[in-house]
Amino acid sequence: MVTKIKKTGCFFFFFLILLEASAVFNAEVHPLTAAYDWKLWQVRQKLIAHEAGEDSSNHLSCHSEYKRLWRDQKLKVTMALGYFDAAGDEAQFDDHPLGRDYVLDIHGREAMERMLRRICPHSGGFKACGFVRDSKQRHIFRKRFRHRGRIREVELSLRSASAGTSNQENSNAEAQAQATELAEEHFISGLQNAEAVIYIGHARNGGGPDFSPPVLRSADQKPDYKNWYEVKKPGLKLMSKALAEGERTPALLVLSACATEKHFGEALSGPAVITTTDLIEYDQLLAIGFASLEMLLKERCEEAFLSGVRVAEERVLGQFEHH
Repeated sequence: MVTKIKKTGCFFFFFLILLEASAVFNAEVHPLTAAYDWKLWQVRQKLIAHEAGEDSSNHLSCHSEYKRLWRDQKLKVTMALGYFDAAGDEAQFDDHPLGRDYVLDIHGREAMERMLRRICPHSGGFKACGFVRDSKQRHIFRKRFRHRGRIREVELSLRSASAGTSNQENSNAEAQAQATELAEEHFISGLQNAEAVIYIGHARNGGGPDFSPPVLRSADQKPDYKNWYEVKKPGLKLMSKALAEGERTPALLVLSACATEKHFGEALSGPAVITTTDLIEYDQLLAIGFASLEMLLKERCEEAFLSGVRVAEERVLGQFEHH
């Protein structure tokens, strides 16, 4: 489902976020990027408040799993943003139509990058912050911190899938073919090498995860779910093949797309799989991915993990296996 950013009465705070992003990163910020940035900032503040009221004794039940996860004091996380077109709907921003042609994931990635690089708060122990971008590999972000006397490092790889914000232009562009190939390789590498994989994008009625412009029906130019995605299931096949051929599976797999429990729940298994139960707008899908990262870095277990993610979006489920 496409996002609809509406007026909330918080224009002053929204302006502060836009001003801060412009000043900190010394770059002009697209209004839609700033809107997603503001959404993720709100989630961050809610998570800080939520954690302040949590019972820390509930975080010990999966300590052995996290100990194995951090066995060499390093953690690799892949965050893969799928190709997010309007799926035949009319995209809107602040009551202004963007049209059916608009593609959103570049703005989602830019907002996520800004949140990851923000300075960590002085109190509250928030973790999904303070990342530093690699000077050569621009999609890599690293964070080092001390934990029980030892230095740990998180390496987060973040990519989006679209070459531009026009689906019509992307559909016939060589640049998009290259962007799709790179995004798929990034996703596959994460499924086979990372400790955690977070997908944010379309489910395509079970045909996703998807990193390509949509296959459309000729009659109305809407995604061809019935004859293509629900039959061919290209994304599910890609994901299942990568998991089957990898030497290990991710300890955490987050599928932040519409109704992923219905579409993928029975086809996937692993130590921890986070899915959704409904049609969810794009800003909320970004929020689920961001909250999941925070719960992972906080080493939260089962109920506490889900409770934290539900601060961002209530319509999520979790499958957990102990080893």
